[in-house]
Amino acid sequence: MQHSSVLVKTNPCGLTIYLDAGLPFEQILADTRDHFRRAGRFFKNARLALIFKGRPLTVEEEKALVDAVTEEADIHVSCVIDENEENAKESREAVERAMSKDIMHNAEVYFGTLHNGMSFETEKSAVILGDVDPGASVTAAGNVLVIGTCMGTVTAGAAGSRECFAAALTLLPKQLRIADRTAVSGITKRTNNGEYSINPRIAYIREDHLLFLPLGASAFAMIFGEEDREDNE
Repeated sequence: MQHSSVLVKTNPCGLTIYLDAGLPFEQILADTRDHFRRAGRFFKNARLALIFKGRPLTVEEEKALVDAVTEEADIHVSCVIDENEENAKESREAVERAMSKDIMHNAEVYFGTLHNGMSFETEKSAVILGDVDPGASVTAAGNVLVIGTCMGTVTAGAAGSRECFAAALTLLPKQLRIADRTAVSGITKRTNNGEYSINPRIAYIREDHLLFLPLGASAFAMIFGEEDREDNE
């Protein structure tokens, strides 16, 4: 169904929104609002993933479109998936190789950034190929792995397991919880360029305390034992 510069189609995980590359973004944003305002009653509080196609988007533009969809329609956006199918394919293969052992066994993988107000919940482990922005959340019964910057709220071991962990390329969550242990970030500002440097870390419970370590073989050895250390070195 087409409305001006916006064409919306369903896909197996949610909606694909085709955007006209030749029109100003302000018009596309207005047309997106109008489209979902008209169609909003059909969604009935649906939880959907979005894919934007047709033109490149900045982070700010993508967020504005997500806000337009959620504000005008009864939709809960679980995540935004990268439209580049080749990149997604390569990322999926890389994650599958990384999960070939049992460390992230039985995980659900999501492609894209979780923006403010978005959330992802799973009864398995969670792998997020993107950032978890402030105001976004990830909740998993198992482990949580973020291939990006994590500044939102993270819960691993939601089913109560203290054996779970949470890790990210940049792990700076507003709040991180594993089973019954919680840590709250004391970060108050970003660096001058608005970004943090990559500093892979992992959080886990050891001797009743929630600890953070640099992400590497030694960290996995402490969590999983010497046999896993030898496998990761």
